[in-house]
Amino acid sequence: MFRIDDPSAAAALPAPEAAGTEGYFTEGNPGVTAASLVRASFLNMIQEELRAITVAGGQTPSKTTYNQVLLALQALFVGLSGNQTVAGTKSFSSPPIAKNIVKAWVTFDGATGTIKGSHNVSSVTRNSVGDYNVNFPGGVFADLNYCPVGSLNNLSVNSVTMDLNGVPTSQTTNRLRTGYGLSGTYTLVDMPFVTVIYLGS
Repeated sequence: MFRIDDPSAAAALPAPEAAGTEGYFTEGNPGVTAASLVRASFLNMIQEELRAITVAGGQTPSKTTYNQVLLALQALFVGLSGNQTVAGTKSFSSPPIAKNIVKAWVTFDGATGTIKGSHNVSSVTRNSVGDYNVNFPGGVFADLNYCPVGSLNNLSVNSVTMDLNGVPTSQTTNRLRTGYGLSGTYTLVDMPFVTVIYLGS
């Protein structure tokens, strides 16, 4: 979106007139109603809105390219079908809330609580054998209705259960306390690879 470059164009964005009541364009009716006046402030608003999308999408404004807004939108938002390739990191000041996505995940060493890989997990605290607090940064979860799903890897132990400890204060929007024990006896054990994903809003 290349700005107007006519010799008559202003070098700086003029201040718009005071806002009036919103309405719609009309062709008018001769002798009855005047046609709508298209003001420079309105055209500047459209120009700057489209240019903001163009620049945010990584496009260099060009006077001879006529699909820059489309290219910018394609770069900013991944489609819902087919294979997509996205370069770089996309961030949103106010991310949309969705309940069907993984909001956080972590893989850690059960013996030490050392994180091997994670997303939206600030730390893991090992309370005791097989007993951990997984801590989230603020703003990851809107309420306590998120769902943890875990898996463990230890070739010498074939039957291990993930369980939420029955402590009322063990779950907050910033922390979830989880225990891992042998099925049947529920003897807590440390696993070398503990992986948990968290879904929710």
